[in-house]
Amino acid sequence: MLEEFEDKLSQEESSDLNRLLISPDPQNVMKFYSAFKDSKSLIDWMKNRPSGRSIIQPVDGNRDIVVVIPTADFNGKLASSCKEIFRGLQIVFVESGVGDPYFNYSRNCNLGLSHALSYNPKWIVLSNDDVIQIDNISALVTGLSNKNHLASDVVFAQPPGRHHSYSLGIARNSYSNAIARSTYARNGLYALAGGYWRRQIQIEKKFHADFIIADQRARFSFLYKILFRFLNGAAFSIFNANFVRKSQGKLFDETYINGVEDVDLFLQFANSNGHHSFVHFEIGTMTGASLGSWNITRRFRNIANEAYLNYKLRNRLLPSMFNVSTLGHESRVEDSQGDS
Repeated sequence: MLEEFEDKLSQEESSDLNRLLISPDPQNVMKFYSAFKDSKSLIDWMKNRPSGRSIIQPVDGNRDIVVVIPTADFNGKLASSCKEIFRGLQIVFVESGVGDPYFNYSRNCNLGLSHALSYNPKWIVLSNDDVIQIDNISALVTGLSNKNHLASDVVFAQPPGRHHSYSLGIARNSYSNAIARSTYARNGLYALAGGYWRRQIQIEKKFHADFIIADQRARFSFLYKILFRFLNGAAFSIFNANFVRKSQGKLFDETYINGVEDVDLFLQFANSNGHHSFVHFEIGTMTGASLGSWNITRRFRNIANEAYLNYKLRNRLLPSMFNVSTLGHESRVEDSQGDS
């Protein structure tokens, strides 16, 4: 009886913590972090967080290219727009429901990717639901049809968008992330700014979020020391179906909670023997239509994901081409997705 009570209490406490994490009030998100003594306890909680709702909603079309789209509402405005943008292709929507407190982007992507394999496609496109049509979908179909689908594991759409195929240093015509560490100038500026900025630095240090995904715009370059750069598909990624099949559709680490999962995947890809190429297909993205604007609350929520990425890097659970052990805890990780 006592064990049952303790289990129930633990579940109630976990639910309370989740409510703090997803709260729109940054004060509540800060309370969430105060409940954990270190990164291990935080990550243990993340790993045991319940699964949210997920319903596969297919739309029939050409099965050579299957488009996977996580969405809150299959009949909503964003999903309806995607049905028009990708008309003619097989679409797999993964519907989470509006306001699901346990929504997990990684898990829903993996479910959609796994289901996409059942159509035996050549290519699988993973798209956010807040994309905007620029080129007609025929441009993508033609571009991929002209490729040897066995020669590229990942294809990046060109020209780059604000939230896809972007580059933080490798080239202007791709979206590349850069693993970096912050300089004393950055930490000093945040400390002097006070308030939420100072609290952000304190929480990052508590959970050893040492490596950062740096903003590569020139006016911020003095804040970071770049260690490694790599391409990231982010909001619109194209995969060879065989590449997805190797992991049985589970490309993303489901411990992440709606952030940094793409950094993890493409960092692994950059350090592998995989091959990538490019296709000319221009597509736009909205700002914050899916997960909300990139405000201080989202920044605070994302520290948990940054802490987990750092944990994996420190413990060699992710490949890296830089020496993790040489960096002290004054360095740290910032999300690359911006306002996706």
